[in-house]
Amino acid sequence: MSSIPYEMKKCPNCGHMYQSYEGYTDWCEVCNWNVKPRKGEFYDTLYERIVHKLGDRYSKSLYQEMITIESVKPGISWQMVVSFIVASLVFTFWLFLLYADIFLILQYLNIFAIIGSVICTMLLVTLRPRISKPPQKYMSKSDAPILFSIIEDICSELSASTIDYVILNHEHNASMGYRGIAQKRVLTLGYPLLLVLDSQETVELISHELAHNINRDPMRGYIQWYAASSLERWYYITYPDEIITTNAGIYALIFSVPMNLLMWCISQMFLGLTNLLYWLMWRDSQRAEYYADYLAMTMSGNACCETFFRKLMYNSELQLAAQRAVLAKRYDAVFEYFIEAVNNIPETEIKRIQCVNMLYESRVDSSHPPTPYRIGFAKSKGIIPPKYHLKDYKHQQLLEELKKFEKEISLKLADEFRNSVYRR
Repeated sequence: MSSIPYEMKKCPNCGHMYQSYEGYTDWCEVCNWNVKPRKGEFYDTLYERIVHKLGDRYSKSLYQEMITIESVKPGISWQMVVSFIVASLVFTFWLFLLYADIFLILQYLNIFAIIGSVICTMLLVTLRPRISKPPQKYMSKSDAPILFSIIEDICSELSASTIDYVILNHEHNASMGYRGIAQKRVLTLGYPLLLVLDSQETVELISHELAHNINRDPMRGYIQWYAASSLERWYYITYPDEIITTNAGIYALIFSVPMNLLMWCISQMFLGLTNLLYWLMWRDSQRAEYYADYLAMTMSGNACCETFFRKLMYNSELQLAAQRAVLAKRYDAVFEYFIEAVNNIPETEIKRIQCVNMLYESRVDSSHPPTPYRIGFAKSKGIIPPKYHLKDYKHQQLLEELKKFEKEISLKLADEFRNSVYRR
């Protein structure tokens, strides 16, 4: 419970009395006045209005489905099939460019074939499949034996694939990714997040990320990712900087307008295909996210789900702690300020962040369901007993094991904050 003093103020919109905490945003829980005070964070374009409206409708319908059906395991949907077909066509087009390049070089020896081959080569290089490199800095089992034992135990319980790399970073987040030609599995855990989680919440976090190996999330398929990124590159390549070229002569001005209009139309075609592919994948991705939540609950139990999701929202407190450490010139004390801020965060601020999350995440183009729906989904499953118990003493040993990385991570957060200030 927060120990920060507050004063009662009257909402200028509805007249309701609300608690005002110094250093936190004033807002009204009754009418949502000032729930998103900085309008620059939200966009009011036609696209934004459409995705929010469709997102509200889809998120609610999917949530109602998830809390009523018995099995939440995703099946193969028509959206998944269509997205894979579209992605395969994009990859096939790259293979066609490769064939055309070789054909022009081998079959014809004239200036037009050479020009065509050069164009094909440029497109091949621009749209080539990109393989992310394996991480250069990662933890070994000797660095954190307790953490690795927990990960291995949960992998075994979930029947998930083993992890190739484990990374501990400075972010208030966690993720599962794939690197290299062999698509090695990389589990990234944020030390700030691990620091505020209790034992079973830690199990839920790790279990959720490991569940991404088995939850059929189309966003994690390489072909789909390649196709979406390639279409985005096509869009940026073809999109003209301006329709009317004002810094050229009259003849260039006349001839540039129809060419720029043509390129603009082509770019919008690529943008439409990109959005279509993302929309097809996001529908199944939200379903897969619910399934990952369910698999995590079977490991940790669902008694800790609400507090777990709340603690995912503490990134702003982490940024504030980094700012305080820099101003005090105590660059290695970020987590001292962070824990103090977390222990004193008002309940009204938690509710406000949840409301803002609904505004951000209730979108048809979001890969994650809104956090309140994920909490409601967890509660709808009744009481789920944990399969994996992380004893409190072992959890404390885990924190002590990771504490040796705290100073380095604190300095990283302080440096990142200072760099962001200088960039402005």
